[in-house]
Amino acid sequence: MGRLLVVSLAFLTATAWPQKKQIEPGFASSDEVDVTATMHIDRAEITQLVGAELEKHIYVVEVKVRPKGEKPLRINLDDFVILKTDDGQRSTPFAPSQIASAGGLTLKSERIGGWAHQGNGPVWGGVGSRMPGQLPGNGGSIGSQTGGSDATGVQAQSKTTAEPKDNPLLAALKAKVLLEKETTETVSGLLYFPLEGKLKLKNLSLLYKAPGGKMEIVFQR
Repeated sequence: MGRLLVVSLAFLTATAWPQKKQIEPGFASSDEVDVTATMHIDRAEITQLVGAELEKHIYVVEVKVRPKGEKPLRINLDDFVILKTDDGQRSTPFAPSQIASAGGLTLKSERIGGWAHQGNGPVWGGVGSRMPGQLPGNGGSIGSQTGGSDATGVQAQSKTTAEPKDNPLLAALKAKVLLEKETTETVSGLLYFPLEGKLKLKNLSLLYKAPGGKMEIVFQR
């Protein structure tokens, strides 16, 4: 009787508190490269993965890139874009210094060239040459711009405030980020994307500008 009671309690516990579904990685392949990616939107998962707590609008994608052939593949963070299909929001990854900067981030309006842009929402992207990503507006698309005038958007820019020498968050982000380099070997790392609003995996995809053309990776649990 005692043994039966223990088994029954274990069964009830397992059924009452089901385990969280495993995140399935997305995959895309071309003649030049294989890309595997896992999107993390749960705050506890992100903190555990990074080793530090990030602001609530920063989400993380685990990426593994496997070049094919003997020709080196150039890994650029600019080549990755998160697309939120339900509202057209787009974003390129932030560099670790942009997230951990003592001065934080400011927004500035500027012209957006080289990529198609639709919708009236604000945009997020890296500083310098990083392509901005669109936040909630009237939707939009992404692709090479073939003509017409450049769109105007708002781009995130780090303040010039000096960073402290001892910055644990910056160290954690740098230790895990996908490194920009040329390689013929498989590389992996994290991408840090700014996104706003409620996120569902079914509405998210990762776009990658591969040498042979753009690739899309979809996510699901």
